[in-house]
Amino acid sequence: MNQALMRDRAYALSLLLLLSAWACDDVDPTQTPTDHATADLRRRPVARAALWRDAPDTYKRRWPSLSVEAGYPEGPYGLREGDIIADLTFEVGDGATWRLSEARGDGARLLMLITSAGWCSSCRQEQPKIQAIADAHARAGLRPIVAIFEDGDAQPATGDYAEAWRAQYEMSVPVVADPGFQLSPYFNPGGRSMFLLIDAETMAILRIDRDFHSARSEAEALAILARL
Repeated sequence: MNQALMRDRAYALSLLLLLSAWACDDVDPTQTPTDHATADLRRRPVARAALWRDAPDTYKRRWPSLSVEAGYPEGPYGLREGDIIADLTFEVGDGATWRLSEARGDGARLLMLITSAGWCSSCRQEQPKIQAIADAHARAGLRPIVAIFEDGDAQPATGDYAEAWRAQYEMSVPVVADPGFQLSPYFNPGGRSMFLLIDAETMAILRIDRDFHSARSEAEALAILARL
């Protein structure tokens, strides 16, 4: 066997060992193969979300589908476009709570999280239009959510107030209370009726807009939905 062939084989063996070590470096030996695969699926959205900010044209094309059953994506979470949004908790009627993760699955592809306030007359005028958006694009996977941060007296909204709001406007979309206005940092500085567009699969924030207007916002959502 000549020396050149021996060198080539030694190089190939070294490369194979290096690749094997790299592939195993991130494996937790306490996890079963299934557990490790699930953990990987929950970490992957962070890398994918960054693509929306840095290379949006490759956002979906470069990644396989992620299973909602794998659980809510792991952090780090953030407040800007391209970040993963935390699994925020809101209030609903009868003292119950509602988590953002509950909007995932069941065909959801894009979440439209809209802020409202009881004292905001333009917000109230938009509610029937929000329901119309939900009805028109339900099969496409667009899911509006209304989060009310203050009531008509500019006091923190309650879950019961949110439920009364939902009943008043005959809405089938989730209407929740955000009494601490935890959504405020996403829009700082903000206005009254603002919205986020969130990939329901990765929970990446794809759009932050400080001015919800039903017709324009619907068009923005559909444009993004076409790319998912």
